[in-house]
Amino acid sequence: MHKKTIAMLLLLLLSTLLLSGCLQPEEPIPPKFQATSSTSDVDIRSINQKPGILFYIYSPTGIGDTSITLTAGDLPETIQIRLFVSNLEHLELSYSEVTIIATANASGPQKETLQLAGGTANLSPGDIYWMDIQPLPAENGGKFFGKPAYPSSFLITMPKDFFVSGQTSFSLRWVDYYR
Repeated sequence: MHKKTIAMLLLLLLSTLLLSGCLQPEEPIPPKFQATSSTSDVDIRSINQKPGILFYIYSPTGIGDTSITLTAGDLPETIQIRLFVSNLEHLELSYSEVTIIATANASGPQKETLQLAGGTANLSPGDIYWMDIQPLPAENGGKFFGKPAYPSSFLITMPKDFFVSGQTSFSLRWVDYYR
């Protein structure tokens, strides 16, 4: 009887060890996105950075668009876009039924409006739909997409509502002041 008890305990211990190894949490799958543009000169690249992703969009003509869709993995906590244009006469972010329109330049204030089916509203920092848009100056000495220097750009952070809404795709359209 004593041998059977020991054998049962060993079997139970072995089963527990095997199951605990199988039930360990899996590593999250890094997000993968597909980015397309109807404009042939727009170059889009991305870098996964914890806790998010950063898209680099180079637009030599200053007019362009992109559609970006999550194709694998989980949506990251943050999505930022570094758009290489001098100024933004018009930036339009769309997802689901939401359209946010912004203007920004390197030295002046940023203005954003929200368009929903019910109408239009002005936005301010802190609103759930607010896109943070930071102007970044040109940098010398580096190379970017074969260019001799990093041109001026804007760092755009997706609004909180995008993540709350559960969307996995969005589109951007932009026009530079000096095209």
